[in-house]
Amino acid sequence: MAAHFRPGDCVIYRKQKLSAHPGPHAQDIHPAPNGDTYTYSVLKFYRVVAVEADHTIVVRTRRGRQRTLAVADAAIRLAHWWERLLFAGRFPPPAVQPTQRPV
Repeated sequence: MAAHFRPGDCVIYRKQKLSAHPGPHAQDIHPAPNGDTYTYSVLKFYRVVAVEADHTIVVRTRRGRQRTLAVADAAIRLAHWWERLLFAGRFPPPAVQPTQRPV
């Protein structure tokens, strides 16, 4: 199952959050039973850095942080081609490969 993620792939992770004030990108907003807070989800846009042998992937955020996620997590998926185009500014840039100088 880990074979369908490759380094450089754009992935979207649906993160569940709990807050008194959902942000502008909040989706699927539900109030808590007593009405003080809200549960909601936010889409996070990551780029795969490495695929590990223990069925986890290492992803990079737009600000350069790295997270480790389980491949079997239902909240993570590959981005569709139109999402890569529509949300191009929200994905981290691809890793720059060092160029080799001729000797």
